[in-house]
Amino acid sequence: MDCISEEESDISESEIDEYKEKPYEQLRAGKYKVKGLNGTLDALSVLGRRNKITSIRTCSNMHQEWKHLKAEILLWLWLANEIGITNENLNKIQYQCNEKTMSLSRMLEEKDKLHYAFEEETRKMQWRALEKVRQILDEQEKLSEELKRKKILDLRSKQLNRREVLTEQERRQLEEDKQKEVLDENNDKFRSLKEEWGEQIYMAVVTAFKELNEYNPSGRYTVSEPWNFKEKRKATLKEGKADEDLKR
Repeated sequence: MDCISEEESDISESEIDEYKEKPYEQLRAGKYKVKGLNGTLDALSVLGRRNKITSIRTCSNMHQEWKHLKAEILLWLWLANEIGITNENLNKIQYQCNEKTMSLSRMLEEKDKLHYAFEEETRKMQWRALEKVRQILDEQEKLSEELKRKKILDLRSKQLNRREVLTEQERRQLEEDKQKEVLDENNDKFRSLKEEWGEQIYMAVVTAFKELNEYNPSGRYTVSEPWNFKEKRKATLKEGKADEDLKR
């Protein structure tokens, strides 16, 4: 049974089919247009005019309208799928952004740690360098003091050596004077002794005076000493011990 419409539709099925393939955002904004037999139509025109369409409800028209409804359902399903894909992509992008943000935060934290460690190590190196310089300066000061003391000791040693030389010279001079005193041939006593008792007695007396001056020049008192009468000299320690053993 046919039904008569108030206004005949000017949108064909091919227009609806072409319309349902357009991206959702651009369709909704009215940026895409579809071509039909009667010219071009934008998406908003299509959606607006659809409510005004009344046609003769014959079986063929109902079938045609079913196809239109099916196309619209498919369009909305496509749009829902696109929105879901877009949201999923946004979630992935957000997740990647969060990961990169966390990675950047870790990098910045690691950088701060490295910077702090570098500054700390630099301070330690500077402190060690200053300590080394102090040690070197202290060692240099000690060496300088030791060098001064050594110079003073060397100077004093030279002075003492000079004094020892002078003292030794004076001692020798004194001994020579004493020997001259002992061996003064102009002495009347020595001369008369030599003339009266001969050379041998004279030499024995001279030797005795030498020993007195050698051992105790201040008092000239007698001192016991081992004597080798055979060779006319002082006995060695070994000779003195042997003589002592013979006496026992």
